[in-house]
Amino acid sequence: MNQSIFSTYAQSENRVTSTIISVFERINLSTLLLLFQNLMNDISIELVKYDNQIKSSKFKSVPDARIKASFNYLIETKIKENSLKIKQIEEHLLFLENEITNDNRLLILTPDVEQPKIIDNYKNKNIHWFNFDRLIESIESILENYAFITEREKYLLIELIQFIEDSNLKSEDISNKVLIIPASIYARNHFEKYKAYICQPNRSFQKTNYMAFYGDNKIYKEVPKIIAKIEQFDLKNQDVHEAEIDLINSKSNDEVLERLKELKKDILNENPISQGLDGNKKIIFLTKNEEEGTEYLDNEIENDKRSEDNTKRVAYTQKQTYEDLKNLKSAKYTSEIIMNRTMRKM
Repeated sequence: MNQSIFSTYAQSENRVTSTIISVFERINLSTLLLLFQNLMNDISIELVKYDNQIKSSKFKSVPDARIKASFNYLIETKIKENSLKIKQIEEHLLFLENEITNDNRLLILTPDVEQPKIIDNYKNKNIHWFNFDRLIESIESILENYAFITEREKYLLIELIQFIEDSNLKSEDISNKVLIIPASIYARNHFEKYKAYICQPNRSFQKTNYMAFYGDNKIYKEVPKIIAKIEQFDLKNQDVHEAEIDLINSKSNDEVLERLKELKKDILNENPISQGLDGNKKIIFLTKNEEEGTEYLDNEIENDKRSEDNTKRVAYTQKQTYEDLKNLKSAKYTSEIIMNRTMRKM
């Protein structure tokens, strides 16, 4: 699947929230109502109330009908696990207590697998927690079961799902998940020399535990584990200690810093192998061997993917794709990967 129409470069909580709200603004109220009902498991929710023949004991006026909106939902979004703070909850609840609307709720959206424990302190408050997986499930339920959704709404909701996945916000087991990168000869040379994948800064990938390379119409046998990543770093002009290192399968920055120094040294010495590494780059450091966690397939996986009319071979992937390590280990051809993936979903 292609990357979402919404930018996923250097996402912040505000940008994630604004993207979600921008989709909510552009779908019909009836669709949004279903989405909230699914998320909060509450079919009694009414975003807008419609009444006929309104009567009042205070006034003689009897209008034929009334349309009334009486809800106020605050949304608090987190993009990192275990980052919800009590102070934020308290401030949001205080804000809601001073609102005069009838239906006041605090909606908390986080990537946590389970509801954050601090929410247990507010069992008597109108707080609803859900993670991004639950949001995706609710959207997919609407796409599958709601007969009156428009094509425009379908497009926006599908793109929102892709945005969430591209932004690494799902709560999933990534222990066997492999990022497969279509790598140029330069990228493969960089990997052989530095055991790293280097690309444009802040490029967005889903969370994975491993990386594999696709090139020359095959997936290579070596499947290294991801040690650490740096979203952006100028290898020529920045000091290595300025790098913001995100450790994935390493407990210390020391090894990463040493490998970063090696990279920087080659660039400053204009080593031919470091060609194309000037300027800001994203750097993903990978394991060097089996002892460090690299997996090895029994064979290279040959690409036998064909065009729709079956007249020529086409690339297995042109951007990036994701696969289960066990699926890769059991395949000799890319068609087997696709077939096995399809079987798992059935």
